[in-house]
Amino acid sequence: MKLLIAHPTYGLNPYYAEMVIAWATLDRPNDWAISVPKRLPHHLARNKSCYEMLEDDYTHILFWDDDVLPPRDAIKALSKHDKDIV
Repeated sequence: MKLLIAHPTYGLNPYYAEMVIAWATLDRPNDWAISVPKRLPHHLARNKSCYEMLEDDYTHILFWDDDVLPPRDAIKALSKHDKDIV
């Protein structure tokens, strides 16, 4: 799995410190990157991340908004569904 984690954000939010800690402890696959388009409306930021995914041959994209604190095993739990969209 080559994963791009797309994190559209318009700037800092009140939960920024907790979000950084959650991201730092997230179990990730070996081949991954993060896309953080900043200062764009969410729909444009998501489109920008999709273009990046396609250009760099990622197999999966995970959109995680800046108001979500992921559990450590989130990627593993989502990938267990073995579906195109979860």
